[in-house]
Amino acid sequence: MTARAAIASLCIAIAAPALPAAGQGVPDVEAGVSLFWVSHYDGYDSSYRERIVAADDDWAIYQLFVDDELSEGDDVGPDDFYALFSGIDYRDCAEDEMPDEAERGRLAALFPLTEGSVMEDTTFTGGPVIRVGAQEDFFLMGETVSANKVVFDYPDDQEEYVDEAVYVLSDKPYTVAMDWDEGGKDRVMLIAQSDETQEAPSPDMLGNCAALLN
Repeated sequence: MTARAAIASLCIAIAAPALPAAGQGVPDVEAGVSLFWVSHYDGYDSSYRERIVAADDDWAIYQLFVDDELSEGDDVGPDDFYALFSGIDYRDCAEDEMPDEAERGRLAALFPLTEGSVMEDTTFTGGPVIRVGAQEDFFLMGETVSANKVVFDYPDDQEEYVDEAVYVLSDKPYTVAMDWDEGGKDRVMLIAQSDETQEAPSPDMLGNCAALLN
């Protein structure tokens, strides 16, 4: 999560598409879906976009866009991608170890999210206990949907880490908000499927995340 917090320090505006038609709802987690974020971090307001480039039952690989030009040329690499497991567990494609099937199964078993659910055995950096909090109303794309607060509770002996919280849709594995200990907050404003045909990234571009495609 600490690496992901660095995204919030970017101060670059992204143009978003028109809102989906009324009643269209949140799309399923699949390639081509983009999440448009607004961020308040360290006194700055900014925005950024993440696009799903590959997905399966319990994971999705996202590509980060900090402006309309990034990640479309020859400079794309593992640092531009991350994997998200069951909408909760973030792994950087350049540096992080991917969870094995057993750990992924425990994450997937948290859905549908229920208050009080706990996952203790994780290879997530810092070894936090993952705790699912109460269901809350979350305003997204003109509608009120349900999301659960998910807390990463780090052990007392991991002094370099602080507890962090994300908000995950209760019935679809999308992270839609993040709270940072510095008082910053990121929030999804739009989730939309693109009509554009996108070329899938090569395994070399995906780094450690490429193993998920096998």
